[in-house]
Amino acid sequence: MNSTQKKIVIGAALVAALMLIYPPFHFYKTGLGDVNLGYALIFEPPNLASRSNWVGIVNTDTLLTQWAGLILIAGALFFAFRDKAE
Repeated sequence: MNSTQKKIVIGAALVAALMLIYPPFHFYKTGLGDVNLGYALIFEPPNLASRSNWVGIVNTDTLLTQWAGLILIAGALFFAFRDKAE
């Protein structure tokens, strides 16, 4: 692994950690449906504007999709910057 590849791995790990700290939130209730609440700090989840006691939950489907995209992009960069002698 060369120095550029190390930077790609460290950068991807850092971005994945930031995605975990600042994840997407949503709220689901029967009759109301799925309401997107945007992004917020993991320790301060947003609430539905009309009801202060309805707190959003992390939208794991979106978060996992973002992580999968990050892995694909970082993997492509990792192999694009490999040493030609390998």
